[in-house]
Amino acid sequence: MTNSDVETPPALAKPALAEEDYPFANVRLATHFNRERTTARLVFAAVELLPRPFPAPETTDIERFEARGAEKGTLFYRRVAMLGGEALRWYQSALAGGMTTPIPMRPEDQGPADGRPVLSGPFATDPPWPELGLYVGSERDDGLRYELPFLSDWHEQPRFHRAIASPHEVVATVAGNARNRLWLLERISVDLGTHPEWIGGLALIAPNPIWRRLERRLLRPGTGDGGERTLVNATLRPGASTAGLEVLSFQERAGLVTRVQRRSFEDARPFMAFDHGVSLRAEGLIVLSEQRGPLFWSRPTPFVRSIALRSSMTGEVRRYTAPMDRALNGRTEIFDVPTIIDEARVIGEPSATRDEVVETAARRGRQRVAEQYGQRWFADDHAAAAAFLRSLIGGARATVGIFDPYVTGLELLRFAHAVTRASVTTQILTSALPFRQIDKAVERDRLDEAEREVVRLREHRGPPERLQVRVMRGDPPPLHDRFLVVDGEVWFTGNSLGTLGDRAGMIIRLPDPEPVLEALNQFFDNADEFDAFVARRRDALADLAPAQNNAAEGA
Repeated sequence: MTNSDVETPPALAKPALAEEDYPFANVRLATHFNRERTTARLVFAAVELLPRPFPAPETTDIERFEARGAEKGTLFYRRVAMLGGEALRWYQSALAGGMTTPIPMRPEDQGPADGRPVLSGPFATDPPWPELGLYVGSERDDGLRYELPFLSDWHEQPRFHRAIASPHEVVATVAGNARNRLWLLERISVDLGTHPEWIGGLALIAPNPIWRRLERRLLRPGTGDGGERTLVNATLRPGASTAGLEVLSFQERAGLVTRVQRRSFEDARPFMAFDHGVSLRAEGLIVLSEQRGPLFWSRPTPFVRSIALRSSMTGEVRRYTAPMDRALNGRTEIFDVPTIIDEARVIGEPSATRDEVVETAARRGRQRVAEQYGQRWFADDHAAAAAFLRSLIGGARATVGIFDPYVTGLELLRFAHAVTRASVTTQILTSALPFRQIDKAVERDRLDEAEREVVRLREHRGPPERLQVRVMRGDPPPLHDRFLVVDGEVWFTGNSLGTLGDRAGMIIRLPDPEPVLEALNQFFDNADEFDAFVARRRDALADLAPAQNNAAEGA
C-alpha cells in the first residue's frame, strides 16, 4: 500500500466555536518591557469568551509595576473588552506569531499603546488548534493535578485551549521574583511560581454557551415500578436550545460499566429522564453537541441517599499550666482544653448491608497508596531494614544524601559504600553528638573510625566534589529526624539509619520532597566540613590531656 492509498482526513476549517455564542470577551494581557528592547514580551494572556446574557464588559486602565530582581524593566497589565469574534481572531493571530496588544471595542478606550507588537512564543498548542478540550477538573486517580487557577467558579466546565510557550530567560527571571509574582497573581489569578508552565503562555476559555447549570436528580420508583430513574435538567441561557444535543448515561457498579443509554432531548425540551431498571450505585454523564463537541462530562458518582449529621456542644473548659522543658525555673505554657459532647444521627437511608466489594476495594486502594510512597514497617529485623536502605542507595543514578545526626564511621561503612555508580554525587550530614563522649578514649576511636571511612570513600568516589561530608554544630543539633535522599526523592524515618528495625520503626517516601530538600540543603550549607570538625575536636582532646595527666599525678 502506498501513501496515496491512505485517505487523509479533512482538516478542520474552524474551531468548535460559533461567534454568535459569545457576543463579548475579556482579554487579559500581562507583558514585560525593558527599555533596552523596543518591543514588550508576553508574560501571560487569556481570552475569556462571554456567553449570553453577559453584558458588554469594561476595559480597565493600563497598570504598571517596576519589576524587581535581576531582570529590570516594567510589568504592564490590562483587561480589554472586545467583541467575541474579534477576540477569537486576536487569539488565532497570537498563535500564528502575530501577537499585538488588543484593541478595545469602544473608541473612547483606545489609545496609542493598542495594536503594538508583543514578542511571544513559539507555542505548543494543546489540544492542536482549532480543537478545544473540555476541562473536567483537577482531581485524577494518578495523583496529577491539572489545575487552571485562572478559571472562575461560574465557568464550571468550560471548553478550553492552551498554548504553552518555550521557556524564555527574561520572562522566567521576572517570574522568579516573589514580589513580581504577587503583583501578577492579583491580576491574572495564577501564581507563576506554583504554575510555571504558564510563564509566557496563552489560554482561551469558552464557557458553556447553552446552559447555566445542569442538574441531575434521582427519581424513586413508584408502586409497581421496576427501578430508579434519573432526571437531567438544563437551565438554559437566553435564546439557547437543546436541539442537536445528545446525552450519554452510563451506570457503574464496583468497577463495572453495566448499562449505557444514549438519548437526545425531545422537542428541544431542557430535560429528560433515564430509566435504569435497578437501584443505582453510580451514574456517569456525557453531553455532546454536533457543532460544539463535548459540553459536559462527569465520572460515575453515587447519589446522596443519606447524610450523617454530627452536632457538637462545648462544655467545661479545663486550663493547664505546663513547663516547656525540664530546666529549673524554665518557661511555662498555658493552654485550654474544652470538653466537647458529640451527637450523631443519620438522615435518609442508612446502609442496611455491609458492601464487602466496596470495603475490600477501598482497602486495596489504601495499600496501593502505601506502596506508591514506599511505606515499610520494620520490627525486630534490622538486617532487612539495612538491606532495604542499601538497595535504595545502590539504585541511585545521580545523587545520594544521608542526613542523620547520629551517623558515625560504622554507618558510613554500612551504607555510604553502597553507592554503585561512579557518577553519583554523595552528601552526608551528621552532627557532633555521636562523637562527643565522656570517655575521651572512645571519642578518639570514633573520630579515627569515621576519618578512615571518609578516606576510603574518597578513594572510591574519585573527584572530591563527588563526596561531601559535613557536621552540624549545636547540642542538640538543629536536625532531629533522619532523611535519605536518592535522586531527588526523600525518604523519612524517625530511627537512625543504623538502628532502623532494632526497634519497631517506619520509613516512607515523602509525596512533596521539594520543601524538605530545600531545608536539608540549608542545614548542609551551614554545617562544618568534616575535616575541620575532626581537627578541632582533636585539638580540644589534646588540650584536655595535660590537665588529665596532672590530675592523675596529684592523685
